[in-house]
Amino acid sequence: MFRIEEGRVKSKQFIEFLKQVMKKNKGQKVHMLVDNAKYHTSGDVQRFLKTEDNLTLSYFPKYSPYLNPDEKVWNHLKNCELKCHKETTVRGLKSKARSRLQSMAKRKGLVRSFYYRSLGAKI
Repeated sequence: MFRIEEGRVKSKQFIEFLKQVMKKNKGQKVHMLVDNAKYHTSGDVQRFLKTEDNLTLSYFPKYSPYLNPDEKVWNHLKNCELKCHKETTVRGLKSKARSRLQSMAKRKGLVRSFYYRSLGAKI
């Protein structure tokens, strides 16, 4: 799952995203790996996590984007999927990005490769 936000992401938007994830995975345990952005670690998020028995967050070490598969996703989107886009408006670019992310999500080998590249990162 993904979500495209305008402007800076805050805890409120992250909690809304977590609610969407839990709704889609109703009754299932969900374990997410996230970075140490303030909106991932805030008191509001910690309080929300206490209300969700089936949701666990684990955090990457600080200052380690090379371990985070999300960084590989955004890099691939920017440098491959949207490399030669012709969009001239923010709205058009968001629509194109959403479409390409949905397409990428269906390519299981591609998605796996982001994890494998992160696991192979030099520490």
